[in-house]
Amino acid sequence: MREIEATAFEENPPLFREYISAPPELKSIIDNQLKNVKTHARLQSKAMWYEWRMKLLEGMTEAFKKTEDGMASDDELLRQMEELLASVLPGLAKKFEALEQENEELEAVARELADCDPAELEAARADLAAVDEEIEEKTRKLAAMRLHLEESEGSIRDMTARKQQCLDDIRAADQVREDCRGWSSGEIAKLKGKFLLSMSTSGRRDANRHADKVESLEKEHGWAITGIVDTTVSLTYRREIELVLDMSSFQPGRPNTRIDLWYIADKHEYKPVPVTVEREFFLQCIRDQVRGLQQSSTKISRVLAMVRAAWDMGRGVADHVRMLNVVFPTTVSKTSDSEIEVRSSLLLVPLQSKVEVVLALRHKVAETGDVEVEIVPKAQVVYGESFKTDKVAEFLSSKTGTRVKGWEEKGESWLDVVSELHGRLIVRGRKS
Repeated sequence: MREIEATAFEENPPLFREYISAPPELKSIIDNQLKNVKTHARLQSKAMWYEWRMKLLEGMTEAFKKTEDGMASDDELLRQMEELLASVLPGLAKKFEALEQENEELEAVARELADCDPAELEAARADLAAVDEEIEEKTRKLAAMRLHLEESEGSIRDMTARKQQCLDDIRAADQVREDCRGWSSGEIAKLKGKFLLSMSTSGRRDANRHADKVESLEKEHGWAITGIVDTTVSLTYRREIELVLDMSSFQPGRPNTRIDLWYIADKHEYKPVPVTVEREFFLQCIRDQVRGLQQSSTKISRVLAMVRAAWDMGRGVADHVRMLNVVFPTTVSKTSDSEIEVRSSLLLVPLQSKVEVVLALRHKVAETGDVEVEIVPKAQVVYGESFKTDKVAEFLSSKTGTRVKGWEEKGESWLDVVSELHGRLIVRGRKS
């Protein structure tokens, strides 16, 4: 320690050397200055600490304000749901009371039957057995009478057939007699008019037959031709979309021509179906896909199959979104030309929490050249319990798959998947 003191004394900083060598009146001035420096440093450190606390308080205040706004909007949503329940709950309660009363009456009847006299029951059973035997006897008589009636009907049919044969022979004989006689000019003019009338009637029958055949083909395959101008053909699929293409461009060596695709279900006079974001997304995907084909090396049947499969996927997604919106508030938004997001809000009332589930649909081209839509699930906690969003997204991916399935293989409903997720989140939140 003495060596350290000696070294410090020999190598003192200039300020300390001046302080040691300064006269007493200058030392008092230096002491006051050092006290001021110390006080300034302490106050500056407190100012930094208070500034840090204010920033922390502002961040917490902003988070609490966001949570308050979310809870206020959810409270309004719950109030609307309570009003909806209040509109149907009285009727259900009355129906429940009526069913309870009916149940009590049926139980009373059952007790009354249980308390009956066994002798009376035995007598009633004997009467029922006698009635059953009588019914069986009458049933046998009825069967015999029905057999006799069938035999009579058979003989009548034979006689009717013989009568019809005789009438046919008579008509044939009359026809031969008519063929062997001469014709007048009036009869020739009359027969000519009948011939023209029969030809027009036959034409109508052929037209009706062809119309029935076209309608059956449309029901089977969904496609119908609505117009032909030169080599340009317009077709509709399920009367929801219209495809317009030039048939000549699908011949070898011909250049590509413009292929148009429109949504027409919103223009129906009876029950029009408005276009939605998901329908417009699939329409754009199909339009980009078919316009990128090399038409001279592609068959028209291939184009129709591609459009049909992709639009059936779009119909399936529209059904999923419609059913999902019935239970959970759901919105569909377009994020880019090749992607949309299906966003559903899950309100966990017992946990006072809110979670948003997002299914991102991305357009990609499959190796076969068909339209393929990839599903990328995401999740976000708006407020409340801190769930692991990556686990939520993993659960959604395991249920919905990685791509949108076709109409025939739609798979599990998105509503069932999100409902199952809603129940799992509530159970997990209670455990934690």
